[in-house]
Amino acid sequence: MLTLYLSVLGTEEEKSKMEELYNTYKGLMLHVAFDILKDYNLANDALHNAFLKIAGHLHKLDEVSCRKTKAYLVIVIENVSKTMYNKRKKQHSISFDEIEYKISDGNNLEEDVSSKQTVQFVMDKIKLLPDIYKEILTLKIVNDLSDKAIAEVLEISNSAARKRLERARMKLTELLNKE
Repeated sequence: MLTLYLSVLGTEEEKSKMEELYNTYKGLMLHVAFDILKDYNLANDALHNAFLKIAGHLHKLDEVSCRKTKAYLVIVIENVSKTMYNKRKKQHSISFDEIEYKISDGNNLEEDVSSKQTVQFVMDKIKLLPDIYKEILTLKIVNDLSDKAIAEVLEISNSAARKRLERARMKLTELLNKE
Protein backbone atom coordinates (compact mmCIF):
# COMPACT_ATOMS: atom_id res chain seq x y z
CA MET A 1 0.00 0.00 0.00
CA LEU A 2 2.83 2.37 0.76
CA THR A 3 3.74 2.39 -2.92
CA LEU A 4 0.27 3.72 -3.76
CA TYR A 5 0.56 6.61 -1.32
CA LEU A 6 4.03 7.45 -2.59
CA SER A 7 2.84 7.45 -6.19
CA VAL A 8 0.46 10.37 -5.55
CA LEU A 9 3.27 12.53 -4.19
CA GLY A 10 5.55 14.66 -6.29
CA THR A 11 8.87 15.32 -4.59
CA GLU A 12 11.32 12.93 -2.98
CA GLU A 13 11.03 14.91 0.25
CA GLU A 14 7.25 14.30 0.34
CA LYS A 15 7.75 10.63 -0.43
CA SER A 16 10.31 10.28 2.33
CA LYS A 17 8.02 12.07 4.80
CA MET A 18 5.04 9.87 3.85
CA GLU A 19 7.10 6.70 4.19
CA GLU A 20 8.28 7.76 7.62
CA LEU A 21 4.73 8.67 8.69
CA TYR A 22 3.41 5.35 7.45
CA ASN A 23 6.10 3.30 9.19
CA THR A 24 5.84 5.28 12.42
CA TYR A 25 2.08 5.58 12.84
CA LYS A 26 0.52 2.72 10.86
CA GLY A 27 0.10 0.51 13.94
CA LEU A 28 -1.40 3.24 16.09
CA MET A 29 -3.81 4.34 13.38
CA LEU A 30 -4.87 0.75 12.68
CA HIS A 31 -5.52 0.27 16.40
CA VAL A 32 -7.66 3.45 16.58
CA ALA A 33 -9.64 2.41 13.51
CA PHE A 34 -10.20 -1.10 14.87
CA ASP A 35 -11.46 0.31 18.19
CA ILE A 36 -14.15 2.20 16.29
CA LEU A 37 -15.04 -0.28 13.54
CA LYS A 38 -14.50 -3.60 15.37
CA ASP A 39 -13.48 -5.22 12.09
CA TYR A 40 -9.90 -5.69 10.92
CA ASN A 41 -10.71 -5.44 7.20
CA LEU A 42 -12.71 -2.24 7.68
CA ALA A 43 -9.93 -0.85 9.85
CA ASN A 44 -7.46 -1.50 7.02
CA ASP A 45 -9.80 0.28 4.59
CA ALA A 46 -10.02 3.22 6.98
CA LEU A 47 -6.24 3.30 7.27
CA HIS A 48 -5.94 3.33 3.49
CA ASN A 49 -8.49 6.16 3.13
CA ALA A 50 -6.82 8.14 5.91
CA PHE A 51 -3.39 7.95 4.30
CA LEU A 52 -4.83 9.04 0.98
CA LYS A 53 -6.30 12.09 2.74
CA ILE A 54 -3.03 12.72 4.53
CA ALA A 55 -1.14 12.59 1.24
CA GLY A 56 -3.23 15.52 0.05
CA HIS A 57 -2.40 17.54 3.18
CA LEU A 58 1.18 16.50 3.75
CA HIS A 59 2.33 20.11 3.59
CA LYS A 60 0.51 20.77 6.89
CA LEU A 61 2.83 18.43 8.77
CA ASP A 62 6.16 19.88 9.82
CA GLU A 63 7.85 17.12 11.79
CA VAL A 64 7.08 13.43 11.69
CA SER A 65 7.91 12.61 15.30
CA CYS A 66 5.99 15.21 17.28
CA ARG A 67 2.82 15.28 19.35
CA LYS A 68 1.10 17.65 16.94
CA THR A 69 1.58 15.27 13.99
CA LYS A 70 0.49 12.28 16.05
CA ALA A 71 -2.66 14.11 17.18
CA TYR A 72 -3.43 15.16 13.61
CA LEU A 73 -3.10 11.59 12.32
CA VAL A 74 -5.27 10.21 15.13
CA ILE A 75 -7.96 12.80 14.38
CA VAL A 76 -7.88 11.93 10.66
CA ILE A 77 -8.19 8.16 11.28
CA GLU A 78 -10.94 8.72 13.87
CA ASN A 79 -12.96 10.84 11.45
CA VAL A 80 -12.50 8.42 8.56
CA SER A 81 -13.44 5.47 10.79
CA LYS A 82 -16.49 7.21 12.26
CA THR A 83 -17.68 8.16 8.79
CA MET A 84 -17.36 4.55 7.65
CA TYR A 85 -19.10 3.32 10.80
CA ASN A 86 -22.01 5.74 10.36
CA LYS A 87 -22.44 4.85 6.68
CA ARG A 88 -22.56 1.14 7.48
CA LYS A 89 -24.93 1.75 10.38
CA LYS A 90 -27.25 3.78 8.16
CA GLN A 91 -27.22 1.11 5.43
CA HIS A 92 -28.21 -1.56 7.93
CA SER A 93 -30.87 0.43 9.72
CA ILE A 94 -33.17 1.53 6.90
CA SER A 95 -36.71 0.75 7.97
CA PHE A 96 -39.37 -0.77 5.77
CA ASP A 97 -41.33 2.48 5.96
CA GLU A 98 -38.36 4.41 4.57
CA ILE A 99 -37.99 1.91 1.73
CA GLU A 100 -41.70 2.16 1.01
CA TYR A 101 -41.50 5.95 0.85
CA LYS A 102 -38.37 5.95 -1.32
CA ILE A 103 -39.73 3.39 -3.77
CA SER A 104 -42.94 5.30 -4.31
CA ASP A 105 -41.14 8.59 -5.00
CA GLY A 106 -43.98 10.00 -7.09
CA ASN A 107 -44.92 6.93 -9.13
CA ASN A 108 -48.06 5.97 -7.16
CA LEU A 109 -46.34 2.93 -5.73
CA GLU A 110 -47.13 4.21 -2.25
CA GLU A 111 -50.56 2.57 -2.34
CA ASP A 112 -49.07 -0.70 -3.62
CA VAL A 113 -46.41 -0.78 -0.95
CA SER A 114 -48.56 -0.71 2.16
CA SER A 115 -47.24 -3.46 4.39
CA LYS A 116 -43.93 -4.93 5.38
CA GLN A 117 -44.70 -8.11 3.46
CA THR A 118 -45.34 -6.06 0.37
CA VAL A 119 -42.06 -4.20 0.85
CA GLN A 120 -40.23 -7.54 0.95
CA PHE A 121 -42.16 -8.59 -2.13
CA VAL A 122 -41.05 -5.40 -3.89
CA MET A 123 -37.44 -5.95 -2.84
CA ASP A 124 -37.64 -9.48 -4.26
CA LYS A 125 -38.99 -8.07 -7.52
CA ILE A 126 -36.12 -5.58 -7.71
CA LYS A 127 -33.76 -8.55 -7.59
CA LEU A 128 -35.46 -9.91 -10.73
CA LEU A 129 -34.73 -6.77 -12.74
CA PRO A 130 -31.78 -6.57 -15.13
CA ASP A 131 -28.55 -5.54 -13.39
CA ILE A 132 -28.63 -2.05 -14.86
CA TYR A 133 -31.95 -1.33 -13.13
CA LYS A 134 -31.30 -3.36 -9.99
CA GLU A 135 -28.07 -1.43 -9.49
CA ILE A 136 -29.62 2.01 -9.77
CA LEU A 137 -32.62 1.18 -7.56
CA THR A 138 -30.29 -0.21 -4.91
CA LEU A 139 -28.20 2.94 -4.98
CA LYS A 140 -31.35 5.05 -4.68
CA ILE A 141 -33.31 3.02 -2.14
CA VAL A 142 -30.76 1.26 0.04
CA ASN A 143 -27.85 3.70 -0.14
CA ASP A 144 -30.13 6.77 -0.27
CA LEU A 145 -27.99 8.49 -2.90
CA SER A 146 -29.11 11.54 -4.82
CA ASP A 147 -29.40 11.37 -8.60
CA LYS A 148 -26.18 13.36 -8.88
CA ALA A 149 -24.31 10.98 -6.54
CA ILE A 150 -25.64 7.99 -8.46
CA ALA A 151 -24.37 9.54 -11.69
CA GLU A 152 -20.92 9.93 -10.14
CA VAL A 153 -20.85 6.36 -8.83
CA LEU A 154 -21.96 4.89 -12.14
CA GLU A 155 -19.82 7.35 -14.10
CA ILE A 156 -22.72 8.53 -16.25
CA SER A 157 -24.30 11.95 -16.80
CA ASN A 158 -26.94 13.29 -14.41
CA SER A 159 -29.61 13.10 -17.10
CA ALA A 160 -28.65 9.49 -17.88
CA ALA A 161 -28.94 8.61 -14.20
CA ARG A 162 -32.39 10.22 -13.96
CA LYS A 163 -33.57 8.47 -17.13
CA ARG A 164 -32.21 5.11 -16.00
CA LEU A 165 -33.92 5.55 -12.64
CA GLU A 166 -37.17 6.44 -14.38
CA ARG A 167 -36.93 3.33 -16.57
CA ALA A 168 -36.08 1.17 -13.55
CA ARG A 169 -39.18 2.43 -11.75
CA MET A 170 -41.31 1.72 -14.82
CA LYS A 171 -39.94 -1.84 -15.09
CA LEU A 172 -40.55 -2.37 -11.39
CA THR A 173 -44.10 -1.08 -11.73
CA GLU A 174 -44.69 -3.46 -14.65
CA LEU A 175 -43.44 -6.41 -12.58
CA LEU A 176 -45.65 -5.41 -9.66
CA ASN A 177 -48.69 -4.99 -11.87
CA LYS A 178 -48.24 -8.48 -13.33
CA GLU A 179 -48.64 -9.91 -9.84
